[in-house]
Amino acid sequence: MAFIGICISLFGFAGAAQAADITLRNQGTGSGEVRYSDNGGASWTNQTLSAGQSVPITVLDGSNVDFDLVNADPNSSFAGWSGDGAAGTPPVDWTLSAVAGGEIVNATFELKKSFTLTIQKPWGPCVYRGYGG
Repeated sequence: MAFIGICISLFGFAGAAQAADITLRNQGTGSGEVRYSDNGGASWTNQTLSAGQSVPITVLDGSNVDFDLVNADPNSSFAGWSGDGAAGTPPVDWTLSAVAGGEIVNATFELKKSFTLTIQKPWGPCVYRGYGG
């Protein structure tokens, strides 16, 4: 199991702790699972993301939020992270300041391309079906 991740640092204003809302979404056609922690990795929450799904995450303003890839579904591949502040494949660290809510973290999973290979032999066809990266 590979853990690939990003970190979002949420810096709040002085005063009482307030909630900060982050949207975790999958912009791709595949599906997979990520995890996140807003308490330095002491505990993690796993989140499965289907194609096009968005999930609201509420954390305390001023906390650090770590996101890691858990795995892609067998017919999907992980395409990378993107969103407010940075883009690309991990490791990517994001720092968001003055969180006002509405920040977006994209964990994009794409379906693997499927194919069928038929080899014609004198004794009949041999068919192979599989998935490519």
